[in-house]
Amino acid sequence: MYIITGGAFQGKWSYAQEQTGLPAEAFADGGTAEYEEIFHAEGIVNFHLYVRRYLSGQEEKELEVFAQRLYEENPDLVLVTDEVGSGIVPMDPEERVYRETVGRTCTFLARRAQRVDRVVCGIGMVLQLKPDTDGGKQA
Repeated sequence: MYIITGGAFQGKWSYAQEQTGLPAEAFADGGTAEYEEIFHAEGIVNFHLYVRRYLSGQEEKELEVFAQRLYEENPDLVLVTDEVGSGIVPMDPEERVYRETVGRTCTFLARRAQRVDRVVCGIGMVLQLKPDTDGGKQA
């Protein structure tokens, strides 16, 4: 699994395409993807929106079951997600749950991912690169 994260509108998706060679069509959109679709997609962009639609409000155990299934069934997934936990803590309790859910899910997956990059202003920084990766291409 290859995770690319960063703030909104920082060029993560373009960076993902450059790093992996995958065309835009290879990525499911988390804002519209169906539940089963991400288990078979080559990439998913806007994973944080997927979490909002399908996972917010679930118990931690349910999140772990989902994340483990995603990792096991789609280990070569390129996952592009916004960082949503930085900044001011929202007053709305549902927004706080959403941010926490994205954070927990991405943390679970990042621990297992072959590579994790953070993108700022279109520039990627490798946060994690496990020794058995293929030199920076799709993990």
